Amino acid sequence: MRIGIDVRKLNDFGIGTYLRNLLEHLAKKDPKNNYILFCPSPPDSLDLPGPNFRKVVESAGKYSLQELIRLPLQMKYYKLDLFHAPHYTLPPLRPCNAVVTIHDLIHLRFPQYLPSPGAYYYAKLMMFLATRSAQKIITVSQSSRKDIVAALKIPPDKVEVIPNGLAPCFRPLTKTMEARQLLSRFGITGRYLLYVGSFMAHKNLKRLLEAYNLLKDQQGLDHQLVLVGEGGKTKPELERWVHTKGWQHQVILTGFVPTKWLPIFYSNADVFVFPSLYEGFGFPPLEAMACGAPVVVSNRSSLPEIVGDAGVLVNPESPEEIAQAIWLILSDKNFQTQLVGRGLERARRFSWEEAAQKTLAVYQSVSAIRE
Repeated sequence: MRIGIDVRKLNDFGIGTYLRNLLEHLAKKDPKNNYILFCPSPPDSLDLPGPNFRKVVESAGKYSLQELIRLPLQMKYYKLDLFHAPHYTLPPLRPCNAVVTIHDLIHLRFPQYLPSPGAYYYAKLMMFLATRSAQKIITVSQSSRKDIVAALKIPPDKVEVIPNGLAPCFRPLTKTMEARQLLSRFGITGRYLLYVGSFMAHKNLKRLLEAYNLLKDQQGLDHQLVLVGEGGKTKPELERWVHTKGWQHQVILTGFVPTKWLPIFYSNADVFVFPSLYEGFGFPPLEAMACGAPVVVSNRSSLPEIVGDAGVLVNPESPEEIAQAIWLILSDKNFQTQLVGRGLERARRFSWEEAAQKTLAVYQSVSAIRE
């Protein structure tokens, strides 16, 4: 079977993580099928994961009309039996069967993040066409499956839930002097609370800062609050808020941190806090649990599904509730130890090897469909 995969979003944050890990484990699971990877130009950022994988440069822009024409021509030229779109921009007119992965409906739920009203209608149209023309839809959580079925009026049995896995680098690390030296380069000088992610509005960081303020006022908290990440329109507003409070040395905005350093940040945090209003999956809480950090997460969308009973779930619209959950963990060492143990056990359930095996099973089932 000849399988084409669109990997032009390889360098994106969430979908890039999905693609890199999926390709690595497909190569281990499937030495027989031939894979054509449609890459951005230049394609040097992608190492071929196996001898049955081939790179083809595709310069069509993401979210463009051009990709809807050029990709089907590529499918025809390379005589594909199956095409996998890892995002909702699946060309509806194609010469072969297709699988589409829709990670979430954030572009429909939060259209204000898109560059224009036209982008919202384009996203809505492409999701509608993709879910109808694809032979199978993959998504990453039961929460996203429920959203897709309800919003796009899709038969539930057309949507396959395949949770994301977890990279092996995310594991508990010993609190060494070298780790402390690395953290100190970012201005982290003592005990801290941690958030990892973007600064988009739905990440709800303003309420996290309000919860931090309550903890300082009511409990005399002396922890730093470390916000790891970049991207999103709320960052300047948060920086102004921090400056107004005089918290430049207490609230640390690190900017981008390489993946290889994230386990150090997670392993040394006293509490990981993720008060997001909406997630299709939510990698950071899973990574934090795998590194032995107790977690406080929102009770919205997929997060209760990912964390289960291994974290404290809170109403993300209540700074008081967020603050209470953080203080509960900080003030009760036995509870903290219980959460760490549950989190480590929970994180073991998420495997890229299993995700690749299930994805390959979807490929095989779709290749047998004749329409």
